[in-house]
Amino acid sequence: MMPAGCIAACYTLREIQVINQTAAVQIGDAATFSMVWMAFFAHCVLHYFVLAKVMPGFKPDPHEVSTATYAKICKICPMTWFNTNPIHCLRSKYIHKHEPACVMAAYGKEHLQKANPAIGQYFEDSTFGGAYQKTKGLQDEQKESKMEDDAEKKASLEARKAED
Repeated sequence: MMPAGCIAACYTLREIQVINQTAAVQIGDAATFSMVWMAFFAHCVLHYFVLAKVMPGFKPDPHEVSTATYAKICKICPMTWFNTNPIHCLRSKYIHKHEPACVMAAYGKEHLQKANPAIGQYFEDSTFGGAYQKTKGLQDEQKESKMEDDAEKKASLEARKAED
């Protein structure tokens, strides 16, 4: 409030100086002093009014306190403070020798996370992420087509044996 009030006072002083240079009527020193202080205090009052009366209207609604536990959230969220902190992951592996150790999390590599509740690692999902689900679907399609090919080959072999 005070620095902005000083800016308002400086702006008022500069405008008075411009008026004194261009206008036929000069504004005296006492009037200049009064106008500068008035600009300062007017700005401070306006600033306080906006902060006290207007800004509380923009206050966000209080959020509902969550009842979910850390373990429950970590089971569905692969990124935590612990597995995104490289020092924590190195300490887990080389100093504390956890088994399985905390693995450094990276986007696209969530499937590498291994659950270990003793160290606060709860996420483990080998199919996490759309890319892995698509790969799994492709593998299923490939297996089905291979089984169809094998069935066709077996049928053709049986047909040949029957002809012989």
